[in-house]
Amino acid sequence: MTPPGDADRDGPPPPPPLPTSLAVATEAPPVDRRRLVFLSLLAGLCCLVPIPFLDDHLRNRVRRHMVMELARRHNIRLARPTTRWLAVGPPHTLGSLARGCLTGATLKVVFYIVGKLLRSTFRKILYFLAIKDATDTFSLTFHHGWLFHHALASGHVGNADDATDAARAARVRTAIEATCRAIDPRPLEAGLRSVLRGSRATLSRAARRFARSSATHPDDEPGSADPLDARTLAAEEAILDEVVDELEDQVAAADNHLARLVAHYKEAHSMVQYP
Repeated sequence: MTPPGDADRDGPPPPPPLPTSLAVATEAPPVDRRRLVFLSLLAGLCCLVPIPFLDDHLRNRVRRHMVMELARRHNIRLARPTTRWLAVGPPHTLGSLARGCLTGATLKVVFYIVGKLLRSTFRKILYFLAIKDATDTFSLTFHHGWLFHHALASGHVGNADDATDAARAARVRTAIEATCRAIDPRPLEAGLRSVLRGSRATLSRAARRFARSSATHPDDEPGSADPLDARTLAAEEAILDEVVDELEDQVAAADNHLARLVAHYKEAHSMVQYP
């Protein structure tokens, strides 16, 4: 029999520990670097689609998918306008931000028309321009995705039902843009360009297949929750597996660059005021 007063002295028994799934629910998931490399490569591949302006349309679909996929990993549900804003930005910023396909759009129209007449002469020039655009687009997309992951992990992005959702998204986008303008991407881009130049056949095959398969999954169709379907992504990933391996190695070698990128983003975000 327990002596009187002992129960009061010892107090109630401690509560049972939380289940592991609940205990870690508030922890941000780690960045899936390989997946981010793959989606950035897919955006870059759009520059190899030989139809002017279709490449930009496909690239923006990839970027919207990337934003949605990253948000889902963090259990964040974005409103559709917010997804577009974070992925592509307002229309007037596209020319200054997309250093990839858009920067060479006019030249591509000219070379596409002339190339039809003198294909053998201009084939190497066209491919050189396309690889440069693909590298620039990969770099910009990867930098945006890397910083958006850290924005999500830091709680900078709100759910669609959050009244401040649009303002918070604008703040994140502004900070990401400022960071990408301030940090020199060349430490990452040199290795990327070398890998892409050495993978011509694989990239061309993947670009052709992506353009064809995307036509069977119309963008912005009613009820569509994602601009890209899972089967298309899986098929592209299978084709590009070895190239993604090489690109991931290049990204891993740029850890110091990525650390500076995140540090600058945090500073830039703290200085941006809500609209």
